[in-house]
Amino acid sequence: MITNDLWCASRPPGTSSHVVIASSASEWEEAFELLMMDILDFPFVGIDCEWLANDLIAEQALQAALEAGYSSTLIDNIEKRRVCLLQLATSQGTCVLVRLCLFDQLPNSLRRLLADEKVWKVGVNTQCDKKQLFGSWTVELESWVDLRHVFKDCESVGLVGPYRSDRELGLNGLSERLLGRVACGNKAAIAKSNWAAVELSAEQTTYAAGDAQIGIDCFIAMCNAVWPDARGQLHTTDICDRFEAHKCRPIAPPSEKAKRRREKTTETSATERPVRDQLAEKAKKIPQLSRNKPHGRPQGSELYYIQTKENRCVVCGSQECLVRKNIVPHEYRRCFSSEHKNHHSHDVVLLCAVCHARTDAVDTELRRQLAERFDAPLCTSRVVVDKQLHMVAKAAKALLSAVDRLPHDRKELLQQAVRKHLEIDDDAPLERHHLLQATAVDYRSENGDFSSHAKVVVERICQQKEQGTHELERIWRDHFLTNMKPQFLPPMWSRDHMKSDC
Repeated sequence: MITNDLWCASRPPGTSSHVVIASSASEWEEAFELLMMDILDFPFVGIDCEWLANDLIAEQALQAALEAGYSSTLIDNIEKRRVCLLQLATSQGTCVLVRLCLFDQLPNSLRRLLADEKVWKVGVNTQCDKKQLFGSWTVELESWVDLRHVFKDCESVGLVGPYRSDRELGLNGLSERLLGRVACGNKAAIAKSNWAAVELSAEQTTYAAGDAQIGIDCFIAMCNAVWPDARGQLHTTDICDRFEAHKCRPIAPPSEKAKRRREKTTETSATERPVRDQLAEKAKKIPQLSRNKPHGRPQGSELYYIQTKENRCVVCGSQECLVRKNIVPHEYRRCFSSEHKNHHSHDVVLLCAVCHARTDAVDTELRRQLAERFDAPLCTSRVVVDKQLHMVAKAAKALLSAVDRLPHDRKELLQQAVRKHLEIDDDAPLERHHLLQATAVDYRSENGDFSSHAKVVVERICQQKEQGTHELERIWRDHFLTNMKPQFLPPMWSRDHMKSDC
């Protein structure tokens, strides 16, 4: 159990003594000062994020926002499925709930706090929160710790008792094990609620603050387990040094089935072992008459696939920000026969971000040349958009979300477009249900004349040449060699790879 004499305020474990909701940049700056007062004493914060769990919830949230005429910022963040709420909790019981869904952009002070390597962020499955924050707001989360790693290490050395199942490594399990309480009652229902609502419910606020606070309190409880004699005398720099191994370290706990399968394959009964040893001795005495190579052993060009390749850009040699590059674009290769598209990584190389951007630019020119050579247009689309109906839908959305901010002339023009589509008289009022009906208009239809550019190119080059598939591969490989001039291609990489198998 957590004790109150080690960095913890006199409050029940897992509960916040002061919850602040920041819905704007100014409110965040005030909350930021409160956070920093506690962080200066103990540079660890509990962290958690909430977002719209699935497409259905996002659609319901968007519909509710449109019907209520909420701000365009909120509607835009819902449509982009951004992280809606960020929770930060300190060891003294201060918890700040940042309503990111109401922000146009993140304040610089918040970005600096999340990227500060001297402030440690602790939680469960923190790697997922890091990915969501970067994908939504392009913000880096540094010095994060997954509490499951710390708990497993404490358990391995006997500082805490063994856990019976992977469920005990979740936030509820850690909270019950270390703090003696369950995080929240009906977690699933609250976790899948509308986090983009203009006002959070009391249940949402309690749930969100509890998750972040339990994270930091569980961390403190494990500190008590590691150093039971510290009693608040241990310096925070010592903690940082001792937990450095857990910094930015993800975890994927093995399932119970995987554990049982591993135990089953490693255990050998006492009756099986003598029989196995006798058979092994007899096998050694059998003369090896065959000199044929085993079936499936890599030969010739296949040796390329078993060699060790360096993690560096094949063009400039950089080892930073590496991205995989398909020399023969996937859109063409997926139209190849199975022997040319399955299990072949010969044309997948590593490029740095700068070189990747360069090759994307020059690839566009080759696509244009192939389109002209084989009469395969690039601009065909599977979907046809009716511009008139699209304009009606956008007009209705604008009238729902920003009617008070529109100039009078612009508002009249949009209303006229909606009235014309719905065949409503100019004298009749334009009600909200009319606008909702207009936003739901289907302005997309399937293009019956659609033909895939890549499919047409592959079919026609195979009609013209016997080894058309290899010819197209060679075109793209020559294009890559000529324009990018790679200096660090792996050994045995060849522009004529797989030609003999065509």
